[in-house]
Amino acid sequence: MTLPEGFSSWEHLQSVLMHSYNRVVRESFRDVGGDDWDEDITTSRGSLRVACTIRDDDSAVMSNIRMMLFYMVLRQAQDLHPPLYTIPADSYQQSVKFMPQVTMYFREDLDDIEAGYSPIDAEVSFRLFNETSETFTPSNALTLANKIKSEFATGGGYRWHKGRIKVSYKEPEKGYNFLVYGYTKGDAIAVIRKAMS
Repeated sequence: MTLPEGFSSWEHLQSVLMHSYNRVVRESFRDVGGDDWDEDITTSRGSLRVACTIRDDDSAVMSNIRMMLFYMVLRQAQDLHPPLYTIPADSYQQSVKFMPQVTMYFREDLDDIEAGYSPIDAEVSFRLFNETSETFTPSNALTLANKIKSEFATGGGYRWHKGRIKVSYKEPEKGYNFLVYGYTKGDAIAVIRKAMS
């Protein structure tokens, strides 16, 4: 089935917005009246309902401003995201001794990039559970960096064929929680083994 003659993308989008979004606005302001409410801007809630309601003659910009008023200014954005229960970062950081994190970045060689594509990036990281921010010294870091260099950066660098096959490996007591994509299962396993060595 084709689109009707004279179809307007904006008019269609606006019609869908008026039907769905305006229903949410009406529900939020139901205390000032139902669907047959006579608009009244003499009260603050009535004024806000009028300001938030999308109208047929609104431009795209005006519709967007009305939605921003409703979702951002009137704090309805919580409807767009489930609540998160967290603790403030400062409190968490004061209660936890940090375990150093090792992060390795990979980028596809420029010679291997297929025409019309961007280089493929990847990241592998893990924590050193046997160390803390107080015990891990610059000397320890240099030793680890040299070990990583010998594993991944010698002989022209490590070639990892990233793909769609996902391999995970978890060993929480050692700080391992790998999720690696490889062209084959063996490619992904090889990366994990090298990172753990």
